[in-house]
Amino acid sequence: MKKNLLHYFLIVSFVVSSFSFAGAAYDKNLNPGSRGEAVLELQNFLRDRGYLKATPNGLYGQATTAAVKALQKNNGLSQVGVLGPQTRAAIKNFLAESSSNSNSNSNSNSNNTSNNSTSTDKKDYTLSSNIQNILNKKFTVGAWVPYWQEENGSKQIVENINKVDIISPFSYEMNDTGTFSDPMKLASGPYADMIKVAKANGKLVVPSILWWASGYERDNLDVIMKDDYLRGYLIDLILAEVKKHDLDGIDIDFENKKAETRDDFSKFLEELASDLHDKNKMLICTIEARTPSSTEFMNGTADQDKLARSNDFKRIGQACDQVRIMAYDQDRADKDLNNLKGSEYKPVADIDWVKKVLTLAMRDIPWNKISLGVPTYGYKYEIKRDANNNITSYSRLGSMNWYYADQEVKDKGLVTKRDSTGELSYTYYDQAKGKEYMTVYSDAEAIKQKNDLAKIYGIGGITIFKIDGNNDKSVWSKI
Repeated sequence: MKKNLLHYFLIVSFVVSSFSFAGAAYDKNLNPGSRGEAVLELQNFLRDRGYLKATPNGLYGQATTAAVKALQKNNGLSQVGVLGPQTRAAIKNFLAESSSNSNSNSNSNSNNTSNNSTSTDKKDYTLSSNIQNILNKKFTVGAWVPYWQEENGSKQIVENINKVDIISPFSYEMNDTGTFSDPMKLASGPYADMIKVAKANGKLVVPSILWWASGYERDNLDVIMKDDYLRGYLIDLILAEVKKHDLDGIDIDFENKKAETRDDFSKFLEELASDLHDKNKMLICTIEARTPSSTEFMNGTADQDKLARSNDFKRIGQACDQVRIMAYDQDRADKDLNNLKGSEYKPVADIDWVKKVLTLAMRDIPWNKISLGVPTYGYKYEIKRDANNNITSYSRLGSMNWYYADQEVKDKGLVTKRDSTGELSYTYYDQAKGKEYMTVYSDAEAIKQKNDLAKIYGIGGITIFKIDGNNDKSVWSKI
């Protein structure tokens, strides 16, 4: 019965999205040079039907023009490459026919229910009215508040509470035994004060459980996810903590998983989501960014390629109420962008890379569930150059928040630059040490660019990593 209900739910979702898609994307003409959400929707439509081979990017360029011409040819229309009234009408008719067929299939399946089901089948559920009100917003803003700057971060959130919808304190940390601790004591101190203000203002409080698994802990994570008892025990602990503090849900941030953990991690999220939903609570899932494998720089190791596939986007997108994509710490992970932008290129999150990350995620994850993780920080490097002045090596010295970078620029009288990445950077040579340094970091303008991109792509919102008191405070006027 549950499987058939799930099938029915998915078909109804497709029908609803098809009609809204037709109304949103085809109420106006689109031409070569157009850009934005409507173009992205058109491109996805063309790609799904085999007309467009290029990756959707929201820009009506040559590839999109050619795809529209092919569509027009197949429908007996003038091949002008412009999305005009006739072409819009043809696509609307196609979508209407598809939804009619889907509706017929859903009626057929609803009359042929089965008693077969599993514990991980999706069920109908109702979130609390406060959660639903936030998720129903067209665009939400979330913020992670780290435990290492609990006081300063909490203070800044309280001062800008009207700008934030979902607050995620970094409070919980996983242990290799499959349990977690609360070292910052969520119920006392600055976190408790922040949570009180958040609840009074109708904001959601969804703390993060962190597990960055390295070494043997990757094996432990895999064992816990695969063992029914250990996995169930962890879920019980989470449910008890959510109830204890009257939280709106939990954010699962398990990073660096093994590829073989993929299916069992998905099962864990599905089971946790089901139990949280039974209590009208939400599940947020935080996952690593991914770009098409053809552009990824994997250093030639098979293990890294597997690591990039350790998250099943489709299953995560179905189970979780929000999926946060950590679109940062790019480094030199994209070989195409590395070649295009040269040696002096060590971004935290190049805006062009973020476009790739979003475009790929949007293929498998419902758009309204995606929240773009946006960085507020950067890194400082010692760099070395060759005889042609090209950088040959970077040695990371540590993170560099906006506040410290801004202070160094002022103290040393340096000049910053903003290139195509959207981020700020500067270099200087220390005569006394005989070394050259480069710093790359995000300020309010870099964050605004990503916030604007998220709105153009029509996803659910952004989540800022991190609000710690050392970020550019003018960010609040930019989002």
